[in-house]
Amino acid sequence: MPGLDGEDFKVFGTLIQHFCFIDLNLRRALELFAISKMLPKSTANRYQDLPDSKLTVALIEIVKGMDAKAEDIPTALTCLEGISKARCCRNLVGTSRASVSLTRTFTCLRAKAIRTRGRSWPAASQLIACIRLLRGDPSS
Repeated sequence: MPGLDGEDFKVFGTLIQHFCFIDLNLRRALELFAISKMLPKSTANRYQDLPDSKLTVALIEIVKGMDAKAEDIPTALTCLEGISKARCCRNLVGTSRASVSLTRTFTCLRAKAIRTRGRSWPAASQLIACIRLLRGDPSS
């Protein structure tokens, strides 16, 4: 299978950079909650050391404790859960060897394994697992 071309790199790089920006802003939000003394006890002492994969978990816990009369909690939770689900695809794109089909109709991502939500996925099922997570498939 042929390698990626400039447009492919642009798409993959854009995805990764979007997640870098998302993670930066999630950390900013967490910092604001820390300054406002709104962090739960489970996060208060270690929020600065949280890995990117745990940022949405911490923020979901905070949002769930907010005043529903003052905040749009359902929308915030939907956004945070969407970011969490999409992270596996970002990780797959960022850590895999990619190639395209001869007809350029699909991209093949190859990796040894990827861990998502505490589960290890064999290489052949990684992309399927990401698609299922993004679609909200309960079997994932």
